[in-house]
Amino acid sequence: MRVDRERARVVDLIALISLTVLSAGVYLLAGVEALIVVDAVVAGLYTLWRRGR
Repeated sequence: MRVDRERARVVDLIALISLTVLSAGVYLLAGVEALIVVDAVVAGLYTLWRRGR
């Protein structure tokens, strides 16, 4: 059971880092104006992903 928890935490970390990198890329392409929208979308996607597990 402990291995499953550790594996789930690693997967969560990878997902969060991936979404952060994706949002940074979109931010760089779209500019400062998109910062709030990009952050909100990333937070929403991460929340939906976590609820599905």
